[in-house]
Amino acid sequence: ISELGLWGLYHRVQRIDFSHDGTLMAAGMYRPLEFPKGLVYLWSTQTGSAPELIEAHNGGIDGLDFSNDGSYLAWGSWHGLVALFDLQTSTVVLRPSDNDVSVNALAFSPDSARLVWGKSGGYAEGRNLGFGANEIVVDGLGDVQGIAFSPDNRYMAVGSTNGKIVLQDIDSGVTEEISFGEKIRGIAFSPTGDRLAVTGFGGGIVVMDLETRNKIFETTLGEKVWDVVFSIDGNMIITADSYGDVKFWSLNAGHEVRSIRLTSVATSLALTANGTILATGDWDGL
Repeated sequence: ISELGLWGLYHRVQRIDFSHDGTLMAAGMYRPLEFPKGLVYLWSTQTGSAPELIEAHNGGIDGLDFSNDGSYLAWGSWHGLVALFDLQTSTVVLRPSDNDVSVNALAFSPDSARLVWGKSGGYAEGRNLGFGANEIVVDGLGDVQGIAFSPDNRYMAVGSTNGKIVLQDIDSGVTEEISFGEKIRGIAFSPTGDRLAVTGFGGGIVVMDLETRNKIFETTLGEKVWDVVFSIDGNMIITADSYGDVKFWSLNAGHEVRSIRLTSVATSLALTANGTILATGDWDGL
């Protein structure tokens, strides 16, 4: 991984993501002192053109994801809105949620057929994009802060402020609760789907082997860890924290191997599918 450059947006970045082919990037923003407060930007990573504002909301944007098939970008806001944006027509084609219950996390299934979003009301809601209505996927949680699907579409993981990971088997619908011990923010599967990384409001970082349910890595930073991603080989995780640090952790060595200091709270990470470009977001912009 090498540092290539900086795109400045000058507002608090809450979530960022790359399209599956790495040609597009999107950012969800929050402007605490301006109105509208929530902004969604989209731009090409190939042309170097300026980010394009594609929608503005009353609430901050805190859920953002591209579908793997390259068809859609979806986002959610603190005012409860979920929007599905068609990348071919550049239009919002569906708003499956528009109530006042905050959306803090959102993810497409790997086959791009389903969209799931997490609510501060203590549940995760989902919808099959081809047909049907919204349905409650997981209930009885705290504020949902993280949602992720394993790349093989075997599991969906949901993390919330109740300090528990809910791991759902996609085929059977059976759920399992795993205690994390603090409010959860970041959650990610390894590219092979056999490891799960979780980060917390209290600074905890854990990587679990999903076959044995054993922890293979654990540390704490003492400050909120906002996001986590795996390297392409699954042997490294990268974290973003409230100190403004982006830290690289070797799972084989069991310790930090590199750190990049940003200018403000580091909130979001995105790694291209081929593992060559890492983007970081913070409260000063990208």
